[in-house]
Amino acid sequence: MRARTLGTGLLAALCLLFTGCSPSEPSTATPEGDGAVGTSTDAAATETSAATDTASDAAADAVDACALLSKEEVGALIGAVVDGVPNGVDARTGCVWENPDTYESVTVDIGSPGTASDNTLPPLGEPGFPEIESTPGPNGTRVVAGAVEFAAANRYNSVQVATPTTMSSDQSIAAAMDLIAKITPQIPE
Repeated sequence: MRARTLGTGLLAALCLLFTGCSPSEPSTATPEGDGAVGTSTDAAATETSAATDTASDAAADAVDACALLSKEEVGALIGAVVDGVPNGVDARTGCVWENPDTYESVTVDIGSPGTASDNTLPPLGEPGFPEIESTPGPNGTRVVAGAVEFAAANRYNSVQVATPTTMSSDQSIAAAMDLIAKITPQIPE
């Protein structure tokens, strides 16, 4: 009998440990037909509603990066007409077009609103870390590791034309600058 009581007590303790409840916590279950909702349910509903609102706001601020360029425009640079592959999280979006034979690619990243205040690129790196090498470009752009970063509509964005087999580094950067000129007017405020 003592072993059964010990086992039942251990099981109850494990239940409380893994479910995060305590014996004094009010139950969120309601009797059938009561219609009352416990406070834990209200808090969960509020959190779910807030998360949905945040996701809705992010979706409203997102830019379809793949729609900013035609696959023919990109195909002229990478030697193959392919669909762009979207990526990103929340309001930060991106698109990659890649030639499957040569692995040459064009990548467009569009930042979330407010990531480039006053249409100015944020500083690179963080205090205490090695400085990131960059080269200033025209119209407030900068080149970092082959990508051209630019601010538009108060968003921190970048374009990279990675075509080492058909273009020099300077030609790839010039091609990225041409794409930026096409993309910038399409990014909503």
